[in-house]
Amino acid sequence: YQQLPPAALPLPALPPGFVVAERLTYHLDLGPNAAALRQAYAADYRRRLRRNAEIPVPLIVSESKSMDELIQLFLTYRGPEHTGLRPRHYAPLRRLYAAALAQGVAELRQVRDPATGALLAGALFIRHNGGVVYLFAAASEAGRAAGAPLLLVDEAIARHAGQPGRVFDFEGGSRPAIGRFFANFGARPVAYPTLTFTLNTWFPLWMRP
Repeated sequence: YQQLPPAALPLPALPPGFVVAERLTYHLDLGPNAAALRQAYAADYRRRLRRNAEIPVPLIVSESKSMDELIQLFLTYRGPEHTGLRPRHYAPLRRLYAAALAQGVAELRQVRDPATGALLAGALFIRHNGGVVYLFAAASEAGRAAGAPLLLVDEAIARHAGQPGRVFDFEGGSRPAIGRFFANFGARPVAYPTLTFTLNTWFPLWMRP
């Protein structure tokens, strides 16, 4: 399985065994400043950000150092029965985070309950020369109700705003509900191709009737 950049479309004819699919991600131009980018948010998002800022003890985004805690939060509601992935399958994500952290390009952020300290939501962002990738995120039911994922994305956009030529890549959005969440930040849909290759070895071919 391989994801290709949007510029790869359209693909040429491929040999047998390759299957091409088109998926969606969402991109946000980081050229404007933070205030200008927020003006393009959905009205409800702007209202929720204002309300959080006005309450006596607002939710805040802070730095995190625990990728394991974020993965465990994700597994509380997206377990093997939903994704087909076992806890061991998240080892590549842990290695990617460790490598990105060593190179100084990983940004792990969190939102915690001010009263209990419970993790409400977290997200991993990866910086690169072309911008930022929103790579992985999780939120508890309480975190989603409180708008913690909105705060995480808004804070990341604000930190990277005002960089012409850079793009905030939401890294997904083919599912309608997720696509709407991304689009409400003013992001635009971008199609990209994926390639899947199935190798038919001699053994299964020989076993077929």
